[in-house]
Amino acid sequence: MYRPKLTELTELNVINQHKVTWFKGIESRPLVSPDKQLLAYSHSLPDGKIRVLVRKLGGSAGQLLQEVALEQDGKLFSVQSWQPQSRNLLVQVVSKDGSSCDYQNYDFSQYPQYLVSTLTSCAGFVLGNAQLSADGHTLYYSKSSGGMYSSNALLAENLISGSIQTLLAAPSAGLGVTMLALSADGSKLAYVLMPESNKPELYLYEPASREHSRIASLPMPLLLIGLEWSLDQQSLLLPGSDAILQIHLADNSQHILKLPEGVKVGELSLVAENQAYISGLTPGSTTQAAMQLIKVSQPFDDSKRQISFLHDASGSSLALAVSPLSADSYAFSANWTGGWQLWLNQNGEKRQLTELPNTEQPINSISWSGDGRYIAFIQQGNLYLYDTQRQQLINKREQNDVGQALWLPDNSGLILTRVEAQTQNLWQLDLVSNDFTQLTFVASNFAQYSAEGELLYHKDGKLYQYVDGAKQDKLLEQNTDANYMAVWLQQGQRQYRYSMLGHVQRRDLNNGNEQTTQLPYQLIGIHPDPHNPDVLYATAFITPELALEFMQWQQ
Repeated sequence: MYRPKLTELTELNVINQHKVTWFKGIESRPLVSPDKQLLAYSHSLPDGKIRVLVRKLGGSAGQLLQEVALEQDGKLFSVQSWQPQSRNLLVQVVSKDGSSCDYQNYDFSQYPQYLVSTLTSCAGFVLGNAQLSADGHTLYYSKSSGGMYSSNALLAENLISGSIQTLLAAPSAGLGVTMLALSADGSKLAYVLMPESNKPELYLYEPASREHSRIASLPMPLLLIGLEWSLDQQSLLLPGSDAILQIHLADNSQHILKLPEGVKVGELSLVAENQAYISGLTPGSTTQAAMQLIKVSQPFDDSKRQISFLHDASGSSLALAVSPLSADSYAFSANWTGGWQLWLNQNGEKRQLTELPNTEQPINSISWSGDGRYIAFIQQGNLYLYDTQRQQLINKREQNDVGQALWLPDNSGLILTRVEAQTQNLWQLDLVSNDFTQLTFVASNFAQYSAEGELLYHKDGKLYQYVDGAKQDKLLEQNTDANYMAVWLQQGQRQYRYSMLGHVQRRDLNNGNEQTTQLPYQLIGIHPDPHNPDVLYATAFITPELALEFMQWQQ
């Protein structure tokens, strides 16, 4: 049985740290080959291209840098992992229009020459990575239940027979299985599981015995994008921005390696016990300077479409909601003053509404009451209301347990996605009494109201109509395209959804007509204008400058 151990803390002293890449955009996911001779990494360019670069390590000073680029017009290449004990690099290749997706193997045993072969097809981007077994016969990967950011199951595909086995089913909410990492000898597969609570758990799977064992459970919601084995295979390393969590497999004890002030590590790949290539890519660094709000006029008419950036300011602007009373007024979140604050734009004039403590955690899920008086929003799982009449902020709930907020049609309260213990359900909050009523008893989120006033919600990448919060609820929509986010947005008689690749789809619920377009940006969210169907606001991902670094430390 899993039992957490006491955590020790060690301050690391960084004795060498320097940049090793200089391209524009984001360089991320450093991967050192098993023989420590090659470095592979992903490069996201400002124009939206994604490619993979492979570099030879070592060599004398002044030697020309040799790099091989894996890239192709109309295709997005993302590096996955090295096969244990080999120079075979696993890469995912997705077409920019989302129509094709493949896992490919690049044999770099004769670097810089390489041989490429397609291993199998895939459904689209997932939050995580795939891993090829040491013998090359099995591909381990996570697959979403209903599109981007819905729950992922852990699958093993036999590349000889084509049979696919589910090693771990997707949880009913949460991101499910994300990061994978095979040990150097290929005997153990470590993976991160994000359950409903979004507090990550770390597991080991042994293909020989087919046993799963939980070795760590983290006490707070956290998105991990790095997972690395120690060189002696006796521990696992989880970079978490300002520290690295080391978990010793002999007794599951946890050891925090605290990084010096100002050093951020989101991903790392070891060269020696105290040397690694690192990336500063963390969930925090991507929101701090990479999100911009855009306004799209005539989004579904290519000949008339116009796209403009709402704000010309350094930093990020993320969430937006147009006032129900006026198309010339919208609330939005931005981190222009050192931390995330709620802002109001009225007739082109911007005004900061809040003075919250500075934090990397963004403000999200902005929602206006139907009478235009209150703006609800979420930060760090806490619920706030801003009273526009009194110009006053109300701390409504500070339990770090709220995900999204939606106003009741009569403005008397809110429907909240709330994580309690390990479950995620919809609850109704009465604003006068502050009483909570549980509405759903199945993992649910992203509540919406239809034009007819029916409560809708999402579960497992599907859209349901609320009846009793359990078995009587009606299935309305099921996502069949893994490129799309598993969320449908209701705006009157129109229904919207979007993909990270820039797709936007709008359906007229009166006649079923669908319109689809692809915007030239990676999309983080869309915000329909309730007053004008020909105007759409969106949050676009604009690549910040993030380079790979070499780091050497001592304890």
